[in-house]
Amino acid sequence: MNRHIKFGLPLLLSLMLIVIIFSLINHPTQKAIQTLQDTATPPIKKIHQRQVDTKLGDKIVKKLEKKHGDLLYEEIDSLTAPFSQKEVDILTYEIKDEQIHMIKSSKKRAHQNIIENKQKQHELWKRFANLIPSENRKMVAYFKIFTDGEDNTLGYVQQMDYPDKWTLALDYRDVKNLNGLYATILHEYGHLFSLNSFEYSHDNVCKTYDPGEGCLKQDAYLYHFYQQFWQYDVMQHWKQLKNIETDPTVQTHFYTLHADEFVTEYATSHPTEDFAESFMYFILSTKPSSHTRADEKVLFFYQYPELAQLRNEILMNLEKYYP
Repeated sequence: MNRHIKFGLPLLLSLMLIVIIFSLINHPTQKAIQTLQDTATPPIKKIHQRQVDTKLGDKIVKKLEKKHGDLLYEEIDSLTAPFSQKEVDILTYEIKDEQIHMIKSSKKRAHQNIIENKQKQHELWKRFANLIPSENRKMVAYFKIFTDGEDNTLGYVQQMDYPDKWTLALDYRDVKNLNGLYATILHEYGHLFSLNSFEYSHDNVCKTYDPGEGCLKQDAYLYHFYQQFWQYDVMQHWKQLKNIETDPTVQTHFYTLHADEFVTEYATSHPTEDFAESFMYFILSTKPSSHTRADEKVLFFYQYPELAQLRNEILMNLEKYYP
């Protein structure tokens, strides 16, 4: 997953910003700009002391597997870095009131088929929107349809200039593999809820973990995951390997040395990817009965009643909307 955050302003824009701020100060009746997601409100509300029927989710997984095969089957490399030279942005939408509203379109004739196919566009958005409950995905402010050719990147998420706003992007040429598509959506949602603005503190000195975007709060899901599975021996070995974040060969090498610790080879690329891959397994597989390190990473999510409940909701949605 790549993230895009802009820093700094040209001098002219800085001067303009000063003028705007001065104007706002002198006009106190003007309303402040409202962001999409209140940073004081988590996308997944904590639940304390509640039993969740995890067997319900397991039953749905078994039914779906019987009908659609292995839900974790990913022939398409959907989790690689999105910004390849071949990537072409075709359509960009803003999300308003649960609906997509086009704000940008490619002018290339090669993409006219998808540009003119409104039904397909809405279908792609609904694959995500029907799966993840609306109250849990308010950080998604934009939706993008792109392509980098067949069998490459299926999807990714990207943080926008405002830390509480994200873009979800899907490659329309790779979505025929619905198992791969839904697995990718859940992987990317693992990023969305673990890296959203609510999970970060504003401390000047980081005493927890900085995954590359800022300092996580003490009670952040990703920080707890990092503490339990990465903080010591694994992290020291991982840091010694050059290019492990981007080189599949290095990831394969690391995985062979720690095969019982990761659910996939791609999970070795970064703690954030390990979290997202493990979350994907948490949703789309039955509760592990063995206790390898990889199994423990999946079981990690069951300790949070709100995530166990979300799993049931997502799986019920998947059963309902899987064509």
